[in-house]
Amino acid sequence: MNDLRVFNELIYNKYLSLDNINLLSSPLLVSSKKYLENLSNKKIMYIGQETNRWVNEGNEVIRSINDIEDSYDYFLLDRCTSSTIFWQFIKNILDVNYNELHKNIIWTNTLLCGNRFEKGTPCTNDKLNNISLEYLLFLYNYFKPDYIINVSGNRNPYYNITTKFLNELGITLDYPTKSNPVVIKDNIIWTYHPLYLKKSKLENNVKDEIKRLIK
Repeated sequence: MNDLRVFNELIYNKYLSLDNINLLSSPLLVSSKKYLENLSNKKIMYIGQETNRWVNEGNEVIRSINDIEDSYDYFLLDRCTSSTIFWQFIKNILDVNYNELHKNIIWTNTLLCGNRFEKGTPCTNDKLNNISLEYLLFLYNYFKPDYIINVSGNRNPYYNITTKFLNELGITLDYPTKSNPVVIKDNIIWTYHPLYLKKSKLENNVKDEIKRLIK
């Protein structure tokens, strides 16, 4: 299967079967609409942790897949002027304006969805973790990115999903540590979340190392 919209529908239906869906945000699905028209040849798969409160307007628990894809387009194409550390990090590495990020990145998360109401790691289970892994693998095979930059750190559930993802790609990689905060093998880059890097005063060194690789 190589059609993004068809696979998004498959993953969305699996998401709808989760037992705790009333506590979860909508899934972060890479849009198969306008976004694809703007993606350049040099592609970076930028993997965060989760997107809390994603597409949760009003009181509706379940949003349509069209709403979710439209939100992805809107965020990256029209609204990506975010000053959060997460977006500052990749913007500075690529040395582009916010409104140009969509040309180079495939934005996704280690976890398919986050909390519906709060910040922080959502309550996960094997089913959600497996769906998240399945989606990461599909995106990698579909887009064939030049680089993967994973900023989910070494805590669970992110660690388990990331290592399974890398193993499926045939990659064995040490996890980030404070003494070695960015680990690199071939085109795979794994580090901490930019907020942790900033608080730990590791951000600039990590960004410089990644810049040297992808320049």
